[in-house]
Amino acid sequence: VIPVTRTGSPFSLTDALGRIKHVVAFLGGMKLSQVTTATIKAYIKHRRAEERVVSRERTILNADGTVIVAPEVRRKPSNAQINRETTMLGRMFSLARQDDKIINRPHVPKLKEPAQPRKGFFEYGDFVKVRKQAEVLGVLDQPARLAEMLGETSRAKPDAGGSLGFMT
Repeated sequence: VIPVTRTGSPFSLTDALGRIKHVVAFLGGMKLSQVTTATIKAYIKHRRAEERVVSRERTILNADGTVIVAPEVRRKPSNAQINRETTMLGRMFSLARQDDKIINRPHVPKLKEPAQPRKGFFEYGDFVKVRKQAEVLGVLDQPARLAEMLGETSRAKPDAGGSLGFMT
C-alpha cells in the first residue's frame, strides 16, 4: 500500500504511515484473509473508544511570577480520521485481490462525517442586497467590476455570455 500511496495519492508517505500504524497495531499478526467485516467493525469500535494525548500537563511561569498549571489535553479520533484509516485498509484489500492473494474482499464500513459548509455562496437576502447595490453602481452587466466590488477578483470567472460565476 505504501508505494502505491506514495505515487498515486495526494497524501504523503508520512500521512500514510501515520494512518496505517493504528490498523497494524490492532490487527497484529493477522493474515489479510483472516480479516472480516466483523474485525473491521471491532477496529472502528476500538478506535472510537481510544484517546490520545494532544498536549501534556505543563507548568507556565508568567512574567509577573505567577504559576499556571495547564492540564493535559486528550482527544478521541474523529470519524474522518478513522475513515481515512479504514480506507487504507480497504485499499490493501483491493491490491491483494488484484494480485490474487485473497478471494473475497470484506465490506469496509464508513462512519458518518459532518457535512462541510459550502464556500462562496450566500443567502437569498444577501443576494438581493448585492444585486440592488450592483444596479445602483451600474456594474450588473460588468462581471469584472462586480467581482471587484464583492472582493472576489482572484476567483471571479466571467463566462462567454458575460454572466459571473465564482469558483470555490
